[in-house]
Amino acid sequence: MLLDVRKELLFRGKLWAQKKGIAPFFLRLVLHFVAFFWGMVSWIRNWGYDHRIFSVGKVDAFVVSIGNLVAGGTGKTPFTLLLAKKLLERGCRVGIISRGYGSSFGRAKRSVRITEEHWSAAGDEPCLLHKHLQNRAEVIVGDHRLSSAMMAVERGCRTLLLDDGMQARSFHRNLEITLLNARDLFGQGAFLPLGLLRERPEGLQRSDYIVLTHVKSLEHYREAKKRVELFAQKPMIAAAHALSSIKNLQGEEVAVKEGACALFCGIANPHLFCELVEKSGCSIVHSLFLPDHGFLSHEELLSFANMAKEKGASYILCTEKDGIKLDAETRFPLPVYYAELQLQFIDGKEIFEQMVEQIVLSCR
Repeated sequence: MLLDVRKELLFRGKLWAQKKGIAPFFLRLVLHFVAFFWGMVSWIRNWGYDHRIFSVGKVDAFVVSIGNLVAGGTGKTPFTLLLAKKLLERGCRVGIISRGYGSSFGRAKRSVRITEEHWSAAGDEPCLLHKHLQNRAEVIVGDHRLSSAMMAVERGCRTLLLDDGMQARSFHRNLEITLLNARDLFGQGAFLPLGLLRERPEGLQRSDYIVLTHVKSLEHYREAKKRVELFAQKPMIAAAHALSSIKNLQGEEVAVKEGACALFCGIANPHLFCELVEKSGCSIVHSLFLPDHGFLSHEELLSFANMAKEKGASYILCTEKDGIKLDAETRFPLPVYYAELQLQFIDGKEIFEQMVEQIVLSCR
């Protein structure tokens, strides 16, 4: 809960700092100072790991880190899901290690295997991964990643996907995959909390593969690739998200006609979700954006639904990550649906297949 409160304050504080006036000006100065401090700590920490001053834990498995340079917004969950499915198809025993941001399991001092836990206990993204993979892969949540990995290995996993693992350098990895948002490669060019950077772009040199997401076109990809190659020349993949289906809260696919809808979401890049919805032919007449991993209470959603109905919306749409937080039995003035997203390759699909092959050969 405390992590959620901190992120909410940061989310609202950054919006307030964009205003004019003396108080917002001083807040911007504070953000600049904290960002400078964050950058220094990040550099010192990475220097320590680069020079083997800090110890690194290992497990008896092939560890694949899937991470990014910034705080959210690159689409790690759809990529992790796609990679896990591909590896399962090839016969790999897969475990996914997550900290379960904001969840009670994530704050616990022990690791927990996800089965059918409520999202507030396990975290929205781990629950989403478990929903799609069921018991074919182990999804384990805990604050201490090494303990979670050891649990996965004990349960027979030979390939571990380390969710959001780029900065978790105390954990040895065999392969580093870094995702970047092609529309904002380096997190507004500033460290947290002024921007979104967690570490310097030079950290890309540790990557084995780089995946650019939210790519608009081949030309857009080529431009973004040139900027990335200033810091690291690695095998690169271009991808974009697309709406694969729309379902009701019972998980049944529905045929939604083009028309007016209301949209809410608690993700890092809500405007990109809006763009996908509008491309599908829906007109958004009412919207509400929450901080990443945020959620609406029953009363808040009811109020949102009433307002949406007044504005002429025919239904309410959210992301699948938001949908798993809603009670399927609750009734609202408008139907509530969620959109499932899938990753589509724009360029470099053969590199992705090469990546999968490398992991498969290593886990045998």
